[in-house]
Amino acid sequence: MDVTDGDAVGTAVERLEAEIGPIDVWCSNAGIARGRGLGDLADWAASWEVHVLAHVHAATHVLPRMVARDRGRLVLTASAAGLLTNIDSAPYSVTKHGTVALAEWLAITCPAEGVAVSCLSPQGVRTPMLDEAGPDSATLAAGEVLTAEQVAEDVVTALRSGAFQILPHPRVAEYERRRADDRERWLGSMRRAHRRLVALRAEG
Repeated sequence: MDVTDGDAVGTAVERLEAEIGPIDVWCSNAGIARGRGLGDLADWAASWEVHVLAHVHAATHVLPRMVARDRGRLVLTASAAGLLTNIDSAPYSVTKHGTVALAEWLAITCPAEGVAVSCLSPQGVRTPMLDEAGPDSATLAAGEVLTAEQVAEDVVTALRSGAFQILPHPRVAEYERRRADDRERWLGSMRRAHRRLVALRAEG
């Protein structure tokens, strides 16, 4: 299914409910790695389509059904890059920030007490996208790379509690606190990290 095609998402939702029954949980999980540095307009457009509009399509077609039943869980997959900053790719990081903002908006405005919206923000997950991105992205993942199964366990736990923020990597919450406590110091450390990344690439 093309998650950037709203009609395709709507058709899939209707088919699932017709063949299986009401949807209790929908995990809107999509991501692409396009454009290093500032990238170009094509990178921005593609990243926006996948990281923001795909989730809008999911919410448009799934959330009203859950609200009508006063039951359901909607999970949007963002990234630690949507909470902090991925110095490797502006299109990726900025649009993942958009995912987080959309999830927050949906969680705040959802009118049904029995429906919860959660935002999953992992850092490094062993997926084909990470493998294709190369060693630089693994380095940016701060060492610990989890499996999809490990992340899924955290999602299930959050689904049971109705928690909004899902952070499989404990370091992400720590980094968020450090950035909030001293933004100037945080920016300085990120500038140094960026210089190291540039030097690493220059070495080949």
